[in-house]
Amino acid sequence: MSLFRCSVLALLCGSAPLAFGAPLLLDTAQLAHSKQEISQQNPALMPAWQALKHKADQALIHPLYSITQKSPGAPAGDPHDYYSFSDYWWPDPKSPDGLPWVRKDGQINPVAVGKQSDKARLNSMTDDVCNLALAWQLSGKDTYADKARQQLVNWFITPETRMTPNLAHAQTIPGRKGVRGTGILDGRGFVRLIDAIELLHDGGKLDDKTWRSLRQWYRDYYQWLTTSENGQKEAAAENNHGTWYDVQAAAIALWLGDKVAAKQRLISATQRIPVQFDAKGVPVTEIERTRSWHYSNFILDAWNPLGLLGEKVGVNVWQAKSGEHSLQNGYLYIAQFVDSQTPWPYPNIEPFKPDEALENMVTAAHAWRENNTFKDKAQWLLNRNKTAVINLIAQP
Repeated sequence: MSLFRCSVLALLCGSAPLAFGAPLLLDTAQLAHSKQEISQQNPALMPAWQALKHKADQALIHPLYSITQKSPGAPAGDPHDYYSFSDYWWPDPKSPDGLPWVRKDGQINPVAVGKQSDKARLNSMTDDVCNLALAWQLSGKDTYADKARQQLVNWFITPETRMTPNLAHAQTIPGRKGVRGTGILDGRGFVRLIDAIELLHDGGKLDDKTWRSLRQWYRDYYQWLTTSENGQKEAAAENNHGTWYDVQAAAIALWLGDKVAAKQRLISATQRIPVQFDAKGVPVTEIERTRSWHYSNFILDAWNPLGLLGEKVGVNVWQAKSGEHSLQNGYLYIAQFVDSQTPWPYPNIEPFKPDEALENMVTAAHAWRENNTFKDKAQWLLNRNKTAVINLIAQP
């Protein structure tokens, strides 16, 4: 689990009024309180702080990541174009050349995380920047902020190393032609980066010129996201892909100042509820996956920031429902398998991991404060995860 997941930080820090240039999902006053507690060696926070500090210290010695670091022979024609392979697709053993690749759900092809793919580099850059920005905010150690800025500039701005602002070549499948939208999922980390950028800019560690350049990259990406055939296909996806598309579109629109577009996107997102959850809250678009527990939580991971963004623009995502179908029931369904002897009833090729529900239960405890089930499940999970960043800012 990443240390700087936007949804968790937002709900635990509360909902401050949105101001131009402010973090979307972070409450800097709450972070200031945590910084004070850490300086006083509060034992309740030290395991989480030490874990975050370790990650930030490791990030200091990591190289600068670039989209142009693909190994020779990567299929993308322009090295500045993001290129990745779909995780679960493999060469066809029945075909002489292995083409077209075939799907093995839940089995990650090493090529998808290898040097020819940009996915691992993007994820590493995102994790490092977010961990560094938060560690700087809580410690005041300028070297953290400086390295975060360097990574951002190298990935998004420097002409020789910058990424083209689109995901047209993401999650490709060798041997299968046609425009695909699924690769847009790779860009969900762009939302996490927004608050890191704003922390650094607000703290004087990101100059205005760099900040404007980053926003221009996001503006260009948003234009592609909302007008391309790839984007239109992903927006139409009924499963977690469609919801994660909504997260990107709503968050980026709001950051760029288009509150109307953000609000419209959030309203349209709520129309997915009766498609994604049955009346009992079963995430019907995810339970047939071979890693069904993971994906049943993964779709809620997307609803977390949507609900929090809704609080910013006056869209009550948490209470959205259609007939007997409600978002709350989706969270309640997952809750019954946390700290419980009830076995997960759907396909799962990996060990059951209750901790995958941590962010979702903490989010639900925030969204439905009157429901003690969520509070109890969240507390049980927090007690199991003393080193998680949640413990730095949560007040169960």
